[in-house]
Amino acid sequence: MWVSENNWISIFIVYIHVPTVVWTLSQCITESDCKCSTDEGTIDLSQLALPASSAPRFKDVAVKGVEGLSVSWNPCNKWTKPSSPSSQYKDCENIAACGTILTNNFDIGQQETAECYFNTTVERCVLAFTGKVYLDTEQSPKTFITLECDSSEEGQLESIGPSEKVDDSAHFPFKLHSKYACPRKSSLSAGSVLIIVFGSLLLAYIVAGILFNKFHRGATGKEVIPNINFWMDFPLLVKDGVAFSYQFCKKTCGGKRSSYESI
Repeated sequence: MWVSENNWISIFIVYIHVPTVVWTLSQCITESDCKCSTDEGTIDLSQLALPASSAPRFKDVAVKGVEGLSVSWNPCNKWTKPSSPSSQYKDCENIAACGTILTNNFDIGQQETAECYFNTTVERCVLAFTGKVYLDTEQSPKTFITLECDSSEEGQLESIGPSEKVDDSAHFPFKLHSKYACPRKSSLSAGSVLIIVFGSLLLAYIVAGILFNKFHRGATGKEVIPNINFWMDFPLLVKDGVAFSYQFCKKTCGGKRSSYESI
């Protein structure tokens, strides 16, 4: 019985020390080809991106259920995959996602077509790309990347099923496991918020005062500035305040020594 109780205690201690983060998203809006705005914060994939024109961050990921087909993807920045001279299709230039089978490269996603949307089935944010229009189908292939928040993973792309045909267009579903797929709230400090609020109120006060003085009182020149006399005297008031504070501190801090000297 004692061993059993210890086991339950150990399980309880381990359980309470394992942080579990559950995101309850309800919307996902495109900010850029790198960012998705959600009601839980912003998803920013820029830390996963390799520089433009270099090799993609996620290279030759095998597509589940389709032998010989792989997909490469680089977040944010365009890249180009070199093609063999004997290739029939050489379409992976300045793209986001490239599909490769044998020696042929297919454009299956361009950076400028990036779109974020909320998938109600899996309750996750999805980043979608549209590729080049192919004449034989008159359709564009599309790549769908479900963004899965995983605080323990830098970045892992996996195929979550074979490519599907929808209206003669190939759809490629993937899932990205990454800590950068986790929504993050704005990191503004309380001081920053106060400064922004104060600055906004000050600007509103000046603009409203100028409009009131100009159109209601008919003021012209510098007289349109609200409380102009106060603002003209403000530097002198600050100077007097600093001088008074200095003299007060000098007198207070040096008072004890002065009393000894008088004795």
